[in-house]
Amino acid sequence: MNQNQIDKFISQCVAISPCPNPESHRMNKDSTGCEVCKLTIEELQKWETYSDEEREVVCFKILER
Repeated sequence: MNQNQIDKFISQCVAISPCPNPESHRMNKDSTGCEVCKLTIEELQKWETYSDEEREVVCFKILER
């Protein structure tokens, strides 16, 4: 991923969601998070309450997963 793609992902991730279809997350084999967007259960539960700064931190973590 180049810097432009990273910037675009972070911007969209913070503004909306890292998941392309946030209405229907697909859980991973371990049931610890979404297989598609890589949010953990805790992040999924708290996403709507996170500030933009907290969302940005989570979005950068997603890139490392």
